[in-house]
Amino acid sequence: TASKGWSMHVPSEVTGEIGKAVSLPCTFTHPHQTYDKTLTAIWRVKEPYNGTVVFKCVAHSSSSLCKTAVGSKNRYQLLGNPRQNDLSLQIHNLTWNDSSKYFCRVEFSGDVHDKYESRMGIRLQLIDNSTAPTSLSR
Repeated sequence: TASKGWSMHVPSEVTGEIGKAVSLPCTFTHPHQTYDKTLTAIWRVKEPYNGTVVFKCVAHSSSSLCKTAVGSKNRYQLLGNPRQNDLSLQIHNLTWNDSSKYFCRVEFSGDVHDKYESRMGIRLQLIDNSTAPTSLSR
């Protein structure tokens, strides 16, 4: 899905293991040659555009890191660099509650049209390997 130079690329599904970490890949393209003003990265769950925001970070200039504004710091971590069009998120210590659809969004300050969100969510499937037998010997 592209709109005037915007597009977003996410997998339709990612599998994570209870108690471990998982990364949710999200990359995007935008119509600007360069962009060094304020940028906001947002992840929400359940539905696009009005689902609950679980993670949000703001980078004020091209040199500054994306400072977390929403999201528990020890659980959600931005893996990608939004300046390099990468919003990938890592979730630590997965629990069954994390099972949901995840939507990434980017907002550039200034023009109201400079925001884009994936309508295609990433479905996070969870497995629990701690209950699986450790050896397969009969």
